[in-house]
Amino acid sequence: MLLLLDTAFASDEPFAPLVEEPGFQELFLGSVHVTRGDDVLLDQSRGVDRSGRPVDRDTAHWVGSISKSFAAAALISEVQRAGRSLDEPLAAFVPEWPADALRRDGVDCTPALLLSHQCGLPHDGPSSGPAVLSSVVGTRLAFVPGTDSAYSNLGFDLAGALAERLAGAPYCTVLDRLVAPLDLRSTGCDPARVARLAPRMGRGRFDVPFLVLSSERWLQIPWDAPASKVGASGNVASTAAELARWFRGLVRGDVLDRDGTRAMLEPRRDDRALGVVVDRHRYGQLTWHNGALSPYGYSSFVGHVAATDTTVVVLLDRGPEVLDPTALGFALASLAHERPSRWAAPGPLDRVVGGLLGALLAGSPLPLLAWCVVSLFRPGREGVISWALGPVLATSMLIAHRVVLNGFRPTDHRGVGLVLALEVAVFGMARWWRPGQPLVSPGRARAVSLAWGFSLLVLVGLAVRLGSVLPLAALIPFTTLVGSYRRGRPLRARGG
Repeated sequence: MLLLLDTAFASDEPFAPLVEEPGFQELFLGSVHVTRGDDVLLDQSRGVDRSGRPVDRDTAHWVGSISKSFAAAALISEVQRAGRSLDEPLAAFVPEWPADALRRDGVDCTPALLLSHQCGLPHDGPSSGPAVLSSVVGTRLAFVPGTDSAYSNLGFDLAGALAERLAGAPYCTVLDRLVAPLDLRSTGCDPARVARLAPRMGRGRFDVPFLVLSSERWLQIPWDAPASKVGASGNVASTAAELARWFRGLVRGDVLDRDGTRAMLEPRRDDRALGVVVDRHRYGQLTWHNGALSPYGYSSFVGHVAATDTTVVVLLDRGPEVLDPTALGFALASLAHERPSRWAAPGPLDRVVGGLLGALLAGSPLPLLAWCVVSLFRPGREGVISWALGPVLATSMLIAHRVVLNGFRPTDHRGVGLVLALEVAVFGMARWWRPGQPLVSPGRARAVSLAWGFSLLVLVGLAVRLGSVLPLAALIPFTTLVGSYRRGRPLRARGG
């Protein structure tokens, strides 16, 4: 059972339309913190930390991809300190690399392109410094650097490794030096600093339909796992109060010098600057980033409006599948400028779909895939219900992993295409493998229908999020099975 404590859930104008909304009060776990200059406009928290104390602005949370703003600032700082340029080829910074490393069609990846996701690197890869430098050198880039953008955690893990190489010190030590002028004592990734945060770390949780469960208790995920399992792209912990000071200082020029700040905040492609996003809203220009660590159980948003010196922080002790921290952050920024908010509490369908996504992300598709393969060699009495459930549910889970963890874009269909090809291959094998046998035994037809409905719910939710009907194609083989039984003509393998 979760012990939930509320702090400061009083009416805070102009934020009352959001914070007094019943759906927000029911789902919110973590901290929201809004400042204007040195004045606190909103400071609300809900839940308890690992020691059982109420969460507040000084409770630590893993901030996920907001760590990219730290990695970008670290690399920019070290490049400047070495008297180098952000437009030099990356190979110039690593003597053991060949001169054409991370080059395509004669165009090199540079620190500026790396930090704006324009190098064409894969989304993920090894996270530790030495492993990144040695493994990424032969990577084939997805496009000519500077001609497109593709979100890459690997790119920022590499940025952290490059900052470490230039500084001649561990990456987390580089961060400690970077945040020291702002007196951020609960921010960073250094193991000793993280260990001190243990009692005051928020409890990460993952979603299941209409419930949130502790990742540490139910999934046996160590509370400090992001420090060792995630690279510079997502390994920073901070508090709401300190994260607000960090981001405000970053935008105001208190972290980097004038040239470094200008370079970092200049939008490049798709509103992406270096380690941050810069776009326009009704109240002015917003510099921001968000983060999610699933199934570790944390999600986040931070943004700063320079024109009004307003900073918004959202740190949630739950994944983003049901309650979206980015939507909350945008809504709070609008309300802080007395503009109407478009935020609406997640409805029942959102909670079911989000809960299913959270549950799927907390598991693994591998057991279902193994179940699917083994079922091909089982006696025919059961039909092939095992493989029928296996590939479709595994497909749903793989797509969910791709979308929520790996930043799947509607224009990048390769991941979904792979799992669809797998499903069609298994369907075809079963169709020819056991002549004359029903693909699903009559006694299991209802289970097939239930599994089909489950997969439909997950994939419809994904299709809505993607703005693409492609995930629904994963249901075609399964729909064939369900439809055949509803017509009273069970689909059989060839020869029957």
